[in-house]
Order: sequence, then C-alpha cells, then structure tokens
Amino acid sequence: MDGQDGTRDVPNPTGPSRLRPAVLAVLALLGAAGGSILLLSTNRPEGRARPDGSQAMQQAQQEKQFVSELTAAIQELLPGKTFDFNEAEFSVRVGDNTTLHLTNVFRSWQGLGAPERRKLIENAIGAPHSTATAVPSSFSEAAPRLMPKIRDLATRGIAALGAELQNAKAAMVVERPLGEHLRIIVVYDGGTYFADVTEENLAKWGRKAEETIATAIANFKASNRDARFHRIMAGVYVADAHDNFDSSRLLLDDAIGLLELRGRPLAFPVHRDFLAITGDEDPDGIKKVAEMMEEERTNPYPISVIPLRFESGHWSTFRLLLTTAAGRTLESYRVREYEQIYEEQKGLLEKLAEPRHDDAYVASFDVIEDNERGFLDSYSTWGDGLPTLLPITGQIGFVSDPTSAKHGLLRKMFSKKKPWVAMARFEDALRVAGHRMKKIEGDPPRYRVESFPTAEEFKAMGAVEVRGKASPKE
Repeated sequence: MDGQDGTRDVPNPTGPSRLRPAVLAVLALLGAAGGSILLLSTNRPEGRARPDGSQAMQQAQQEKQFVSELTAAIQELLPGKTFDFNEAEFSVRVGDNTTLHLTNVFRSWQGLGAPERRKLIENAIGAPHSTATAVPSSFSEAAPRLMPKIRDLATRGIAALGAELQNAKAAMVVERPLGEHLRIIVVYDGGTYFADVTEENLAKWGRKAEETIATAIANFKASNRDARFHRIMAGVYVADAHDNFDSSRLLLDDAIGLLELRGRPLAFPVHRDFLAITGDEDPDGIKKVAEMMEEERTNPYPISVIPLRFESGHWSTFRLLLTTAAGRTLESYRVREYEQIYEEQKGLLEKLAEPRHDDAYVASFDVIEDNERGFLDSYSTWGDGLPTLLPITGQIGFVSDPTSAKHGLLRKMFSKKKPWVAMARFEDALRVAGHRMKKIEGDPPRYRVESFPTAEEFKAMGAVEVRGKASPKE
C-alpha cells in the first residue's frame, strides 16, 4: 500500500452555502446561457460513485462484507487499539491520530479473491501504523531498500489539510519536483509494505534529501537493468509489470532513449501501475494513448493524465495543443481530474473554516462543455463583496451584488439585466486584476479575493456578459 499522502480518497462533505442571493444567480444564468456553453455538473465528485438499483444493493452488501473483514482484522492484528468507523466519510479512525480513508482500498478489494483480500486489508491497516517505525534508524540498513515513487503535488496539499483537521501535522516527505504537477518521493520497500521516507528519517540518518533521492533512483535503475517497455504499436510503449513501480519507470531515461519514437519522449504516468510513452511528433501515438487512458484513468491509485516531455535531460509538464482530437480529449480528462481534486480540497477547507476563523467562500471547480471547440472547460465564481478562495479554472464567472455601488455602473456598461453576470478567462483576470488575487499556500493552488474588479478592469480583461434566457429573482 502506498503511504498516507498518496491517496486522493478524502471525505467530501457538502457544507452550508454562504453565497449571497446574487452570487447564487450565476448558476441559473450559466445554465440558461445556451449557445456554446452547457453546464455539465456542479460539485460532482467521482471518488465514491453510487450506482442505482440492483447494483446499489450489491455494492452495499459488498461494503458491509468489507467493513466486517476490516473490523475483524483490526481486532486481530491491532489488539488493544480503539477504532471508530465513520460511515458518512467511509473511513476508520484507529487509535488517537490515524484515519484510514477506505474508498481506494475497497475498490481494490472488490477485484480480488479471498486470500488476496485478506493480504490487502492487512497491508492497509498495517501501513499507517508502521510508517513511523518501519523505516530503519540507520541509513546503511535502509539505503539498499530505498526506492522512488511518483505522486502528484495535490495529494501533498490534501494530506496537509487532513492532518490539520485532526490537530496534527503532516509528515514532511522527502521529495523532488517532477515537472510542474508531479513529484518524486522516496519510500522504504519493506517487502509487504511501503513506508514514506520523511525529514524525520533524514535527521536520524544525518543525510540530505538530494543524496537520499539519488540513492533511491540509483537503486531503482540497478534493479531495472533488464526492464523492457511493452510495444503496443509503432511508436507507443507501456510499462505494465504491475509491481507498484510502473509509473516510476519514467526515470529509466537510458531505456527510454532506446525506444523508437517520433520526436521527444512524452510520458503519461496515469496511475501507479501504468506508464505510456510515445513521441511528441506522433499524432497516431498520442491518439492511441488517449484511447487507452479512457479506462486507465479510473484506476483507484491515480497520478495524473497530464503528460511530461523529456528534453535537455529532464522531464517537464507538457500541454498538448487543442487543435487535435486527442489533445481535446486529454484536456477534458485533465479538467475532470482537477474537478475531483479541487472538490476534495473544498470539503476539507470548509471543515477548517471554523477552527481557522475564516468565513471566505470556498469556490467550486465547476465543469462546462465547450460545444464549439469540443472539450470540457471549467469555471469558478467570484462574487462582489464576498471573500472567496478561487481554484484555478479556465474561466471565472463574475457576479455583481445588487447592493454594491458598482452594480449600477456595470449594468449601464453592459446591459439592463440584474444581477449582472459576466465571464472572463482566468489568465486574463489574473493579468488585469492580479493585484486583487493573492495566491494562498497549498496544493492544488487557490487565490484569495476580497475586492471586486472595476468596470475598466472588466473591459481590459475582455469580460463578456452571460445572457440568460431569463433573469433570476433577486
């Protein structure tokens, strides 16, 4: 089982809305906008999907069996430990400071036979409790079993919020950035478990992070001297050993350099056990990878659908052009990925609002379909007079408060409609009104806004009024 910060399985509660009536109006107007924009979803997490009818009954029975087996294992393997199962969050709290979120474990459990299910549960309940003690106290003993794993940056931020919610501090995992959205972390391979190596371990060893990361990568390359990438078609290769390290094989730059690719290597570490490699000048190869990702992106141990490109000796985050069908498909997958990540973060931030004494509205990452260009886009809502934490989206929906002195001027400039709602691209808003947007600490990134743009700023950012079929009541 991966370390505790390697999961996106975070409870996703729906808290009470603090939106003013004028801000609530944006959803109605956007939904009625018609034209090239269609409202697809609002706050629809994909983490713990609930089927309907007989499938729902079957899943409920499986969950009951899973919880029963989990409970029996905790009682047997962790005698004396108190535990509390939270059905609403689908999690179990073991002892005083460990919470195990169960969705990913349950998904894996569903696809296994009885013996494998037992082993999965043992690893699941063992890893959180063994992380602090399972890494040897001496570097000489630990070094031969250090390995690199690939994780996305967002899981680090989610883990930090989850720890804060439990009045704890997230472990500082040893890591190195990989592109703009991923990271290389170091784990200790205990044979039946993986334990994240932390700054606390480094302090005991008297070692630096870069030395430890270099050791892990050297170990991995040495153990993969005979590794081969499976050729799917001309110019497309996958790592599919299913040994928990397939995504890490993008670090095998010598082996990747021998692959017959068109252009520079593109790597798609979609989940823990899947890595696809093709060339950045191979449209057929990129199309094939996009087709494969339709299924692979639903794996319970996701990393990212966003590719990396290898150039000048290192990997960097790469965004495909939207002029191709494959590029548009991958962009839609990226939007769905961040919809889920931001929704998990939103739930935690809303729970932390009271202890932090922060009444800022946590804006959603909402998904819309661009029918003209053929891919999914996203937007968030920035309300006049409402302190807000904005996710990074494709667009921003601005809503003017009818009680604001600016409202009359905005209506005069754009239309007679009330309340006034307009859309602008996020990057244009940041360029023009960046002085009003303060980036806050954490991943995925958000911006705090407390003041509303002026009419001149709306003009400069190219804001376009949303013209609904009917104006909502104020």
